[in-house]
Amino acid sequence: MVNLCFHSCPHCMRIKPVFENFVASHGDRHDIEFGIIDCDQNEDFCKKHPRDNCPSVLVFKDHKNPQKYTECPYELDWTQSNLDSCLALQVDL
Repeated sequence: MVNLCFHSCPHCMRIKPVFENFVASHGDRHDIEFGIIDCDQNEDFCKKHPRDNCPSVLVFKDHKNPQKYTECPYELDWTQSNLDSCLALQVDL
């Protein structure tokens, strides 16, 4: 599960602590990896994974097939509940 963001985006900076708390609350899960990717510094990765909104949270099926992913429904004000729902999408990939 990856949070794609831009350091210069105020909406991205608003989700960052929510996402970090979400990751901390799922720290005991060894079946899932989490990350935050700053698209200002990782343009190539972000161009390979087009998204409709910023910030975007993507759920990847696995490392072997990075093209198989889904974008979580966009929320203006992300919450732990939104991210839990998004994490459930991984099961359906």
